[in-house]
Amino acid sequence: MTDEDRDEMPPELSGTTDDENEDPDIRDTDILFECPKCSKSMVIDYRGAGLTVPCTDCGHAVDVPIPEGMDLTDLDSSPADQGVRVIQMRELLADAQRKLYVQDGVVERLRADIERANRRAEQAEKQFQEIRWEAEVIQRAIETMQKILNDKQTDTAGKND
Repeated sequence: MTDEDRDEMPPELSGTTDDENEDPDIRDTDILFECPKCSKSMVIDYRGAGLTVPCTDCGHAVDVPIPEGMDLTDLDSSPADQGVRVIQMRELLADAQRKLYVQDGVVERLRADIERANRRAEQAEKQFQEIRWEAEVIQRAIETMQKILNDKQTDTAGKND
């Protein structure tokens, strides 16, 4: 995740903290846990308690533990908080859609470039075949000329004897 992405995320999901003395990616309210398959240490905001997430290393589905003394109803938020989150998520979605649109354009340009390169490669192959054929014709003509010269030298040498 880039700093730009993190700046656009709601603070409770970005994993940032204002305390300069702590690890900026881990807060007191975060849940630390490990993947049972590969033992990768992971951290998630407390609102992720009870969710199933993919391991960032091996992709294995991992159940986020619910901290002791915490109840999932503790995560219920007010309608105002939910409204703010919906607005923030809509903004993030719109930004992601813009980025996707740009990437789609890049992909289309790359496909067109590949298609042009393939056509050029086909043309180069045809030219190479033509040059090879012409080189074979020239080689046969040289061999014929050498034979004629050898025959003439043999005839000339035989007449001189």
